[in-house]
Amino acid sequence: MERPQNFMAQDDYLVAQATYFSNVDQHVAVSLYQPLVGPVAMALYLSLWQEAKPLPLVSDRRSQTRLLDLLNIGVDALYDARVHLEAVGLMKTYTTTDAISRYYAYELYAPVTPQAFFNDDLLGMLLYDRVGDARYTELAQEFALHPVRRDDWQDVSANFLDVYHLTNVLETPQAATQAQQNLALKPQPEVTLADDGGYDWELLAATLARTNIQPGEIDKNRAALYEIARFYGLEVPEFARQIQKAVDVITGKLNMRQLRQFIEQSYRKQDKPAFSDQKNQGQCGACCIVDH
Repeated sequence: MERPQNFMAQDDYLVAQATYFSNVDQHVAVSLYQPLVGPVAMALYLSLWQEAKPLPLVSDRRSQTRLLDLLNIGVDALYDARVHLEAVGLMKTYTTTDAISRYYAYELYAPVTPQAFFNDDLLGMLLYDRVGDARYTELAQEFALHPVRRDDWQDVSANFLDVYHLTNVLETPQAATQAQQNLALKPQPEVTLADDGGYDWELLAATLARTNIQPGEIDKNRAALYEIARFYGLEVPEFARQIQKAVDVITGKLNMRQLRQFIEQSYRKQDKPAFSDQKNQGQCGACCIVDH
């Protein structure tokens, strides 16, 4: 993605945080997000967290040359790292101009939970594309949780009123209400391919009309289906064939998890054009996604 002319090294920046960031979040970021955004973008992300403040002031602003020196990169690489973080929902960028100069506010977000990451159509598929089947499975197992699920175990945990006894129940004090508002986290930025208007949904529906797929299944899963089709560059005939394989023969319901597994197994990294790291010299076609 080409750097805009008004994004310059001499511009100022300040850093805000929209969420909290823990050691667990850092582990998730490095293990799951770094293969997507690259080491420079991850270094920028972790460096910005060192400067993040819940309530940054305009007087906290610094020149972006500081980031260039810190990371030993040029302004083009800084912009490239920034947009990669934005694309996967780790950062949002705001800008304005005052009497001194243009400056940017970099607002940081913690990674989503590992479960949400692997369940996300785009993030999970991109990780699979980047690291391959063996490493993807290894990462999924690393972040898997194994809580107690044995049928012969009886839950004897105490509940709140077993332990705490309230003698006076008062209205929530104003200070507590204000604290709740101040502690509210901003919603995580959505990772999306934008609108799905470019895909031929009518043809897809017509192709699947003679199958046992339940009416409404395509519309219900349209956003997720669009992400899969665009990611793997699937034309309607091939996509319909893959969808049919993931439809329950009895209920007619579409199993999205199974569909992703079928397609991931069919379209190995070396066989598809999606998500190349090379710079695109022309317009990206409708059947692939390229890091610009």
